[in-house]
Amino acid sequence: MNRLIIAAAISLLLVAFNAGKLPPTVERKEKLSEYGFFTGPLSHLAPADGVIPYDLNTPLFSNYAEKLRYIKLPAGAAATYNNSAEFDLPVGTFLIKNFYYPSDFRDASKGRRMIETRIMANTESGWQSWPYIWNDEQTDAAYDPAGETKTITYINAAGKSVTTPYLVPNKINAKAAILKTAA
Repeated sequence: MNRLIIAAAISLLLVAFNAGKLPPTVERKEKLSEYGFFTGPLSHLAPADGVIPYDLNTPLFSNYAEKLRYIKLPAGAAATYNNSAEFDLPVGTFLIKNFYYPSDFRDASKGRRMIETRIMANTESGWQSWPYIWNDEQTDAAYDPAGETKTITYINAAGKSVTTPYLVPNKINAKAAILKTAA
């Protein structure tokens, strides 16, 4: 009986000791705002603590859309650099890629229209892609695995009004697209 009690106590201590070392549980949210990646009005994309902006040396063209990229690692975790392969990012890591169009490419002070946010989440079962489409009010983005075509209007650098379709990819295509541009 004493052995059983000692074994149970040791098991409980091991569980308690390792509880802080378990990878975080990663769950998809219905709204972008539910993640807490940004502070203030969501469309301003002001990063919350622990959300780090990054950019690419060679960004890909996306039908003139501008992009803002962020990474969020789990608390206390770090990415591991490898000079011959991609970073080793821990479970619980989020890569966040926001697509928008300036209202007027000649004057950033005239605002922008957020179109989509693609999230890549390193979950317990591997990387998952979650596309979010921004509402017309620019207050939030909702998960939409089907994708959508949006009509975009903006003033280009030459001062010409441009109206063009913008394809928000579906969940399957979003994963391929973000993996190409996240590294």
